[in-house]
Amino acid sequence: MVVRVANLSVTTSLVNQLHVLQQQVLEKQTQVSTEKKSDQYAGISDDAQRLVSIENLAMLNTRYIRNNELMDTRLQVQTNAYESIETTISDMRGRLESFLEFSTTDQTAVDDIQDWAFKSLQAIESQLNAFVDGQYLFAGSQTHTKPVDFGLTSLSAFQATYDGNTVQYPTSRDAHLADLTLSSDLSGGTDWLVFDEATSTITATSGSFGNLSAGSVFTVSGTASNDGTYEVTDLGAFTTDANDAAPTITLPDAGTLTAADFGDLSFTAPLTVTAATASSLSGISVGERITISGASTSGNDSTYVVTSNDGTTLTVSPKQITVNSIELTTDAADVTAEIELPLDAITLKTGNYGTLSFTNPDTIDATTAGAFAEVEAGDVIVISNAGTAANDGTYTVASVNATSDQLTIVKKELVDEGSSGSEVDGTLTATSWYKGDTQVLTHRIDKDFSFDMDINAVHPAFEKAIRAMGILAQGAFGTAGGLDQNESRVLEARWLLDSALDEVTGESSPLGHAEIPGDMISLGFNIGFKQILIEDTSERFTKLDKILQVQADEIENVDLTLAIAEFTDATTAVQAAYQAFAKSQGLSLADYL
Repeated sequence: MVVRVANLSVTTSLVNQLHVLQQQVLEKQTQVSTEKKSDQYAGISDDAQRLVSIENLAMLNTRYIRNNELMDTRLQVQTNAYESIETTISDMRGRLESFLEFSTTDQTAVDDIQDWAFKSLQAIESQLNAFVDGQYLFAGSQTHTKPVDFGLTSLSAFQATYDGNTVQYPTSRDAHLADLTLSSDLSGGTDWLVFDEATSTITATSGSFGNLSAGSVFTVSGTASNDGTYEVTDLGAFTTDANDAAPTITLPDAGTLTAADFGDLSFTAPLTVTAATASSLSGISVGERITISGASTSGNDSTYVVTSNDGTTLTVSPKQITVNSIELTTDAADVTAEIELPLDAITLKTGNYGTLSFTNPDTIDATTAGAFAEVEAGDVIVISNAGTAANDGTYTVASVNATSDQLTIVKKELVDEGSSGSEVDGTLTATSWYKGDTQVLTHRIDKDFSFDMDINAVHPAFEKAIRAMGILAQGAFGTAGGLDQNESRVLEARWLLDSALDEVTGESSPLGHAEIPGDMISLGFNIGFKQILIEDTSERFTKLDKILQVQADEIENVDLTLAIAEFTDATTAVQAAYQAFAKSQGLSLADYL
């Protein structure tokens, strides 16, 4: 019997060695084909943790680069919109400068500048509604809401709303952006309004009108006699009454303050109340509701929202609105008034009409028959030097009687409705053209730095330009509210356009109030600075990404020439091992006998 030299133990040992050599061949083959040291972290165990850190940092950098690329696209679209708006405003100002060479009595010139202002409004509306990547760029955090809606259809429709006489386009920022819907008082009561014809006021049962300001335009609906559009001329809460010891102030927690706490109260129209005892009102916070009762002047009793408080003097929200009205004051024997028809270059004096009788609300009678023969319905008349100064003003003629000795003017007035204790219901609505918000979004450009996306459609530069164009476009030529009868609007609009393009310094506003700083130049710097930050950061991340890639390659990659040589050596070793194994398996003791 022949006995084999390679027994089980020897064979097992040789097979194990073959497996080791085969594994080496496989590893070298993988290195040659992938140019990587290993396809598993275990294959580079000494550097695995370092490689993972490098890969995580590279992944984070890539995410920042991608996000910054998206933001750069938004900024580019925002820049395009900004440049278009700047061009629109500059063109409008250029047209206005040219218009100043003409007289406001030139109807063609007036029609042209108003048409240009209206079309500029339409252009700005389109530009501020810039939309990219599913988001509106000028809407604050309301990125899915179209931010600007002027409700424009035609110039004539715009002038029907803003006739420039009974309703003027807002001249202040607060009035321009007024936005509210009120149908109840602060306690939720819906019978809450009193309309007074004599004083042209709307009074609520509480201080509910905190979102309105002088110049705000609002609509009344749901009343029996006073539905319509009105312009706020004044707001108030209190009738002046000094040193009143009678009132009680009820606080939000139902606690009360009396004369024992504050000494007495001095009410000062329109909105302040002062305690005789210093700091006695310091426990009342801004925004809280207080109720004043028992005041000597009962009209001062009501519920109010506190808008400011220094501890001694409170300012509260208004509860009464005075609205713009067009009406005459009764005067039976006026011989000083002059009635001018600007478009016809005619002026009527006492020698023409004898004596004038003004009858509230809308009638003018002359004692001389035919005195108004030159006047027609629709004409604009300007009354000056009237015996009763309240009758001075610009009016539109509604009709002339058959004997031409009586004029009726177009009036605008409230109708008495409701009374104290018997208030009526109704809804007040002021709709802002801005539908977004002022919340600021933040974009993080890297782990340490971010910037605010703080440019929205009510940025002062945009808002002032929009206001200027609305002021110009209002009022049809030949009416009491037309530009031809209100030349000051040209200077007001030019000042606003100048301020929108480049902040006007050292010169007070002809509108009579300070403006919030902000112009197109600073706005351009703001956008450009963010674009530079994005560009510089992206360039830095790109360079860092290359450095990280080099470091990762040093850990992962093999020397291809060396790997091929090692693969060849491993293959040769496997071949030799198989030959040795086969040889050993064929040997027996007989070979040695």
